[in-house]
Amino acid sequence: FWLKAQAAAPGPPHGRVRRCPLARPPGALAAMARTSTRAAKCTRTISAAFNTLIVALPLYFLIRRFSNLGPTLLKECNGNCTFIRFWGTPDLPRSAEKFLPGRNASDSGVPVYITVQNGEKNFQVGEPGWYQFGQRFYCRLALILSKITNTEKIIKGLTNTSILNEELFRYSEAICPEHTAEQMRETCAMDASKEKVVNHLQHSAMLKIYLFCVPLCAILYIVHDALIIWEGAPEILTLCLGYLSLVPQVFAFAAGLLWATGAAEVFFAPLSKTCGCYYELQMIPMFAMIAVPVGIYMFTRNKLWKLGYATLHGDFLFGTSYDIPYRAAVVYNSDPTYGFINLPDSFGAGDPSDEGPARRGLTVKQFKMPLKVLYDGLGWLFVVFSLYSFYAFALPTLTVRFYNVVVVNVIKGGIQFEDYFAAACGLFLLVAPCYVIFKQCQRLHFLYQLYTKEKEHIGIHSYTPPCLNKSIRGPLLALEACLMIILSLLSLRLVGLLWQGKHLSADSAGIVAAGGFYLFTAILNSWVPSDTTFCALSEAIAIKGGAVPAGGLKEIETLNDDEPRLGLRAEALYARKFATENGNMAICRRGLGVPKEEESQWQKFLAEQLGGNERRLAGSPAAGLAPQEERSPLMGGPCQGQAP
Repeated sequence: FWLKAQAAAPGPPHGRVRRCPLARPPGALAAMARTSTRAAKCTRTISAAFNTLIVALPLYFLIRRFSNLGPTLLKECNGNCTFIRFWGTPDLPRSAEKFLPGRNASDSGVPVYITVQNGEKNFQVGEPGWYQFGQRFYCRLALILSKITNTEKIIKGLTNTSILNEELFRYSEAICPEHTAEQMRETCAMDASKEKVVNHLQHSAMLKIYLFCVPLCAILYIVHDALIIWEGAPEILTLCLGYLSLVPQVFAFAAGLLWATGAAEVFFAPLSKTCGCYYELQMIPMFAMIAVPVGIYMFTRNKLWKLGYATLHGDFLFGTSYDIPYRAAVVYNSDPTYGFINLPDSFGAGDPSDEGPARRGLTVKQFKMPLKVLYDGLGWLFVVFSLYSFYAFALPTLTVRFYNVVVVNVIKGGIQFEDYFAAACGLFLLVAPCYVIFKQCQRLHFLYQLYTKEKEHIGIHSYTPPCLNKSIRGPLLALEACLMIILSLLSLRLVGLLWQGKHLSADSAGIVAAGGFYLFTAILNSWVPSDTTFCALSEAIAIKGGAVPAGGLKEIETLNDDEPRLGLRAEALYARKFATENGNMAICRRGLGVPKEEESQWQKFLAEQLGGNERRLAGSPAAGLAPQEERSPLMGGPCQGQAP
């Protein structure tokens, strides 16, 4: 009826503005749009925070639950219990020979494996051999680092224990004078004896750090996501906050792994001043306690890589995951199985294309400082804590317990329901060396192809001294690949012990620990997220900050062709343009030993080019769109004579 009345109304047939009968003044519509936008942002912030808390809170309470041991979680050491302890308490010192009853041997500094059995007076001590050189070398470095950083004093302050006075430490005997061996085992199997266990996990300094870092990391996640959703903070602030959130995450997995090694050790229940019972955790609780920090470690490793991609392409929400069609992942990502999808219109700060989303508001100076410096600092922090907690202490200790479970519970006792996970771990030990050899052979083949390609283009004898770094990089990577293959082959000794079904002892435990160290070191250096190394991500960030790679500006174009996921399309285009205009400069051919004037001229040229194409994010997901309130559906449509 209203349309018919409008058609019959007098007036010019063209140029008439048709207005909806329910239309409001533009100011009222803008206010309504802003109100709806605020409500939507509040909803999105709460949703992102909920996604973070739904993972962090159960994890926090699960860790607290694991720290409280009950009698049902403990298994008496009436058979052999083999363990190693790197830090001690008065009842359970470090597993050094000088702390054993009846012995006054010298302390070599590195703990050894010890076997204890309830009802037996003597402790068995393992003798380290040549096969354990790599693992013990890492362990010795970690213990030296502990002394340099006064870790022992920090632990003393957190636990209020006199752990520095090791002269008072001594292992108690596993048999009391008034008991026979059988009576001692029967006494240790009683729940009343288990109730006397001294729980070194509950009062551990690592547990306090662990429980503090998990909620702190969740809080930083929530604040980071809120800043992105509300679009009020510059991107460099959200990126730096994302870097900061990784720090407690690194501390969490390091403290969690050191705490979990305590779960793989023995527990002591004193029956008198000189004797007591020894226990170890049941298999399922032990696996659960170990799985949590290992999962945090893998998540932190993946997060470090994603922060590098976020620096190159744009920040993302930590508490939200996205599901996209596989065909889109194949088109937009060179590795469709990797979780970070870099779209073609998100290539850094200054994509010269006029299409796609608004450009980011980062400058060349911001990439150089602070982003490059902070990201490299995060990488070093992750590497140091991984070497300290994961490689030196956690890997050897946890491998010994896995091996013991596989051999004792599966090979000797038959596969039960609760042993399927242990059997899967045994299968993993058999297959993992093959995976390492396959991945490293792939890298060697790729390096050989690069070598032949470089030889064809410039010739093997045309390297100048400033390009020496570039010529050495390939052989160093090839040497690293060969070393990983050697470590995986060394780990086959562990597979041999597993195949023979040899029981764990103090001597064989050192071999098992070294085999696990070699195997997992090779695996973690063979698999990297998205098959892009950390050095490549760091170099790409440096290039966006105006740095010149060793091969000169021409290497930027080569790197963009080889690694398109790094997002150096704009930098490669401008490097080609700069080389066309200044082809006689040394910086076009090499990056080492070039004059400071040429490097400054390139950085100034790059900043000018990127600044001219930079459009800051203005709250709209596509370029050319008006702000949110101007493109509200309440204001558009045919009622105002506009195209739908």
